[in-house]
Amino acid sequence: MLSFIGVEATAVFRDEAKDPEVTVPRATFLTIGAVGLFYAVTSWALVSAVGDRRIAAVAAASPEALLPDLSRAYLGRVGHDLVAVLFVTSIFAAGLTFHNVVARYLHSLSSRDLLPTRLAAVHPNHGSPHRGSAVS
Repeated sequence: MLSFIGVEATAVFRDEAKDPEVTVPRATFLTIGAVGLFYAVTSWALVSAVGDRRIAAVAAASPEALLPDLSRAYLGRVGHDLVAVLFVTSIFAAGLTFHNVVARYLHSLSSRDLLPTRLAAVHPNHGSPHRGSAVS
């Protein structure tokens, strides 16, 4: 599920796009397609590595060890370490995306007078919703 966090960001950044009627749907569909394809290939690789008859039992027995054990077995120590780093950084990226989207929602809602208007202010140098970011 974490792999799909951030897909809605294309709509959240609509105000910053040059041509949002074209770029937002295109970015959304491309993102869903790329993430979906990555998820499908990754799932297929995990099932292929364990076997379709055993994957449910192996995953249920030790769900937290499935990816690390398979990466060590098929990619060696360096591959295992690389997968661990990529996994941790992807969790960080998902959290950062969630925070950024919440900040943009706060900015959007406050600019429409649904929240305190002080949250609608943007940073004078960066144009970012810094107050919404601080609140979220």
